[in-house]
Amino acid sequence: GEPLPTEVPALLQHVFAADMQQLLQREKQVQNVTCLQPAVEGTGNNVIDDALTSTPLTSTRGRACDGGCCTDTCSRVVFPTFATDEEVEAFRTELKHAMTEPFHQFSLSKCAFRDARTTLLFVRFVERMRRAIAHEYGLELSSVLPGQAFVARFDGEQDQQGGLHSDESTHREFHYSCVFYMASQHDEFEGGTLFFSDAAPEDGQAQSAERSTAPGAAPSVERVLSPLSPSRGMAIIFSSGWENMHVVEPLASGTR
Repeated sequence: GEPLPTEVPALLQHVFAADMQQLLQREKQVQNVTCLQPAVEGTGNNVIDDALTSTPLTSTRGRACDGGCCTDTCSRVVFPTFATDEEVEAFRTELKHAMTEPFHQFSLSKCAFRDARTTLLFVRFVERMRRAIAHEYGLELSSVLPGQAFVARFDGEQDQQGGLHSDESTHREFHYSCVFYMASQHDEFEGGTLFFSDAAPEDGQAQSAERSTAPGAAPSVERVLSPLSPSRGMAIIFSSGWENMHVVEPLASGTR
């Protein structure tokens, strides 16, 4: 095909910067948490469920951050309006043609086989995530590189969500994460709640902790569960260390 006009890169940078300025003016909900890493070096790959909660953790300022750039800030940051309804609808319309049965996942790398509109919408969202992470954690933008960028569709009858994990405990090269929702719980699907799982308090307040009952969580370990109900246009970014163990409830019905 014809090469892109030389003005396109500059125009894209202008759009990316404008998107970020708009995002900075929108509501966000921040929960700071203490960074955690495994006490035993080398236990940060494909560690899930019981193995994850039984491995001793050590609280520390900063992180192991194997091969990456990290700061000593760990948190969970929810953007209720990460994208407008119009943006979500435009992208979902494109994805209807890109994610045909039996496929339930569409990665950024596959955009080479789609039209420019699909590619630009996808890149725009990924860049918004990248800039939000760099801003929130005080990172150089050039150091934040997408490890995986994909859209996944989950159907209630076929949903097989993974167990309790932290992203860094399953893939040691993952240091920051973002989940962007394009469907709302109770409107388009049931189930699918994201639960963050924290250790029960050790200061005599254990009675306030719920025993973990989220699917995939270790039943023998008392954990405090913090639920997040997905809604259309919402995104959450979080540090990927062991401080942010989480599990996703399987869908009961519908499509997410």
